[in-house]
Amino acid sequence: MVDRRRTICQRVSLRSKAPEGNGKLNREGEALLSRDLQTRRGSAGASPAAPSRIMAPSRFRRRLRLNLESQLCGNAMPPGGTAMSVGSETAGLSAGQMELLLNVCRALAVTTDLDALLREIAESTCRLLGCERSSIWLHDPAREELWTKVALGSDTIRLHVGQGIVGAAFVGNQVVHSPRPYEDAQFSPENDRRSGFVTRSLLAAPMVDFGGQPVGVIEAVNKISAPFSSQDEALIRLLAAQAGVA
Repeated sequence: MVDRRRTICQRVSLRSKAPEGNGKLNREGEALLSRDLQTRRGSAGASPAAPSRIMAPSRFRRRLRLNLESQLCGNAMPPGGTAMSVGSETAGLSAGQMELLLNVCRALAVTTDLDALLREIAESTCRLLGCERSSIWLHDPAREELWTKVALGSDTIRLHVGQGIVGAAFVGNQVVHSPRPYEDAQFSPENDRRSGFVTRSLLAAPMVDFGGQPVGVIEAVNKISAPFSSQDEALIRLLAAQAGVA
């Protein structure tokens, strides 16, 4: 497994050395995002604190992907490797988990079909975390609701902002783990009652834009073999970060 992880990281290292203008593209991406943020929040009638959906320039998204790849491989390298800025919880990733995460990173850089990208992120969540279902919820500001843009194994669901575990993750802008939802006052069981599905555990993470504002939530449902762990929380944060800039 160590050899396979090393091979994956060697491929990442070669790709990351491709010329990109010695950081020029990164600075251009940051400048574009800064201007976009100021324009959207400074427009007539807009509140400076209002959430804004900021689309990342494709070149900047590629830089984000390369940065995350380097950090993941830093976790996989022997002592003396790259510093870990994505959290020590990811240090125990298997080669297969690394490959799945890196595939999501690559898709972020090249996929123009948002629906396909979000579905791939949801499917990767199930595989990486070993859970039965996964959903990606988006914020509908006109109706003040969260709705499932992708709901693996379920029909579309709508909840008022702040309702349920996903609402708590969205409003609090933080990861929420509910190991026993039916004992959790935040849990909303209505969909279980309608569908007959039984929710045994939940893990939800906010997806944020480049202004740091939540735009949705990614949710993992029913860990199969064991309770959700701190590593699962680290993984869902990484996946939510990718979905938030999709």
